[in-house]
Amino acid sequence: MVFSDRKLIVVRSIEESNSKFERLEKLIEDNGGEIVAWDERTDVDVSPKLIVVSNSPDYERSEEMKRFMVPTVNESWIHVCIEEQKLVPMRPYSPDPRNFLRDVIACFSGLSEGDMDVFKAGIRANGGDFSDLVTRYTTHVIAIDLKTPECQLVLQSRQNNPEVKIKLVKPEWLDVCIKLQCKVDDSVYLLDDDTERSAHTQRPSQDLTGTFPLRDSPRLAVQQSVRDSLGTDILGNRRVFLSSDLGLSEAVARTVKYLIETNGGKLETDLSKAQIFLGKWREGEEYLLASKQRIILGNITWLYWVTIHQKFEKPSKLLHYPEVKDGLYTMKSLRICVTNYTGDARAYLQSLIHSIGATYSGKLIENHTTHLITAYEGGQKFEAAKKWGIPVVNHLWLEDSYAYWQRQDEESRLYTYFPPKLSLSTLIGTRHLVHQVLNKFQKPNEIPVERGQHPKRQAKQKAGNWLHDAMIIEGEFQKQLKRGRIEIENGDDEVDSVDDNNDDEDTAESEGESSNRKTVTVSNKSSSTATVKSPSPVTKSNSKASSPNTRQSSRDGLSPATDSSNTVNSTAANGVNRTLNIASTNSVKAATSTKTTSNSASPQAKKIKSTGTDSSNVSTQSQSKSMRIMFSGIDEPPSNKECHKLGLSVVKTTPVNVLIAPRFLKTVKFLQCLASTTHFVKPLWIDACIAENTIVSLEPFELVDEQLSEALRNREKLNGQKLFQGINFRLSPALKSKQQAFKDLLKSHGGSSSSRYAGDDLIVIGNASDEVSFDTFITAIQSMDASKLKQTNK
Repeated sequence: MVFSDRKLIVVRSIEESNSKFERLEKLIEDNGGEIVAWDERTDVDVSPKLIVVSNSPDYERSEEMKRFMVPTVNESWIHVCIEEQKLVPMRPYSPDPRNFLRDVIACFSGLSEGDMDVFKAGIRANGGDFSDLVTRYTTHVIAIDLKTPECQLVLQSRQNNPEVKIKLVKPEWLDVCIKLQCKVDDSVYLLDDDTERSAHTQRPSQDLTGTFPLRDSPRLAVQQSVRDSLGTDILGNRRVFLSSDLGLSEAVARTVKYLIETNGGKLETDLSKAQIFLGKWREGEEYLLASKQRIILGNITWLYWVTIHQKFEKPSKLLHYPEVKDGLYTMKSLRICVTNYTGDARAYLQSLIHSIGATYSGKLIENHTTHLITAYEGGQKFEAAKKWGIPVVNHLWLEDSYAYWQRQDEESRLYTYFPPKLSLSTLIGTRHLVHQVLNKFQKPNEIPVERGQHPKRQAKQKAGNWLHDAMIIEGEFQKQLKRGRIEIENGDDEVDSVDDNNDDEDTAESEGESSNRKTVTVSNKSSSTATVKSPSPVTKSNSKASSPNTRQSSRDGLSPATDSSNTVNSTAANGVNRTLNIASTNSVKAATSTKTTSNSASPQAKKIKSTGTDSSNVSTQSQSKSMRIMFSGIDEPPSNKECHKLGLSVVKTTPVNVLIAPRFLKTVKFLQCLASTTHFVKPLWIDACIAENTIVSLEPFELVDEQLSEALRNREKLNGQKLFQGINFRLSPALKSKQQAFKDLLKSHGGSSSSRYAGDDLIVIGNASDEVSFDTFITAIQSMDASKLKQTNK
């Protein structure tokens, strides 16, 4: 049922009849919800499944609920959930008038990173949300050019489906909304052909440059209650300096200036005279100088928090202070999933995961997700994590790691304890910055900061870091790999996952939605297709459709169809994903590797040495002679354009020169390549090539795997012949689902198939009742030993 396992408090209004609320409570109970009264709960009984239903933002204990990040919705949310038979996003149904952007879910396209940071903070501070991808929940695409991939995707979607109501608007629209603290009419700011041509003559936002007092500005249908609350002195005439690392354009800088001045502050261009420093990173000359002056150090998020809440507090919350540019080194390889948190609590944890340098994963994926953060013990994800051996911790582990800037021990009792009568969501956001830790960042000798490195040298160091990170997590990865049984499928992804449908998400980054939604196909000029469809949990047959990505929305999206070896070009700048795919988790890069030494060189590397040639010679080959490469088991391969620039040709069929895979796999592509491919390398090789802008040596990145070594040794014994040369097969009708995989593998390994039902030379591949099982057939290919076929099941 819709509200099963949910506790709801219905706040009764004096102005409305009791019978109305009694009907609402009965409606909730009829749909599985549990009605809780204020006097029936203790002060600590704030469950992560608790939802407050109120048509007014000012109700009993409203401040307490805000402090605990308990979502508050109006009664319309109840009716919409019942109508759609699922929990819909909560933010659009906030009763707080300050959340004037509550029904806005924006996607940014073609804007600078600094401008996007300001707009994202402004949207979330005022009740809205954002997504890095265009999804079915996106309401606005903020762009300055219709030629960006996101804009083109929306335009083509409109042509094919009139139900697509996503608006393409200029950044000026958000600029005005933030300045006037209300949602203004967006029709004036639409980015269509006519407005684009007249953009230089029609600039609506130029009336609001901040050169005049707020109360003299155009009203634009601003509500009286909102206007009366504008223009405060919360900043107390303090002088504010904007760091150059914010990367603001002139227009957005004026917006921030306007925000400062209308709240009692002054913009200061001389850092030595400033009282408040707003920056993005904990590094740089300006940051160090400001820290020596002992002035207030904060970021744009803090500025919005102060102006929205009208409460001046020095930045002590974890996300109100400049971040560390490269993240925490020991956290960068982690892929963290969150469960049993909703609303602002989930959004807060997602932001914290991103800021610390880890990857947020909306789905729990076996062999890939490294940690699960939960508010209490229970739920599908919790049970699956325990089964798969994934560490389960509370959010204090993440907060303490960030506060102390040191990865905390996930096995500590502090982080694995879940009180039976207390939800840890009541403690979320209670951890604060540690001044002793911040002081270290203000002393360059204690915290090494990379400055002004030569691009070539920096690229080499980055590639080295990737390799080192992969080595760190390889041990744990191998342990997890042994726990799961991986089977071959026609697809190229083998991982299992859990997507907890009960873990609702009230932002554009929610995890799961109903799997029976309408699908809309959209064609574009490049003959690819885009779909609006609901993601489902990753299974062995649909996992490719739900590959993870960094800060991706798991809601239904508009995504050009791609295959595992031909992804959409990602020339769009500023956060546009390589494939423009909607997925339900953050990026799961299979960048695991084993430490390679001269004593453990791979068989293919040893073979090269014995013949007097070095694989490093490949790096100096003429780029006009394209090297054929193939990807397998990689969720986010580089775009074809990136590879073509290096003289690499990404192909879908054998033969290939290089197969790029994270480990020895049972995918069709990997098994096909065992027939003739010379080099099997880790994904770090292509990353290093892109970082170096040249084809680097293959040898340091060769896969080192005992099973692969045995297969290649057996292949050499074939003396150029194919594995199944001269052998005739027939696939049992019971295994029709494996028909295509069977044909592809036979083609690569020289076998032939027959439709005959008898014959002494015919080997029938089927289930346990047939002569040779399909698993045995695959085992023979894995080992490159046809004698394995003699192992019958009888």
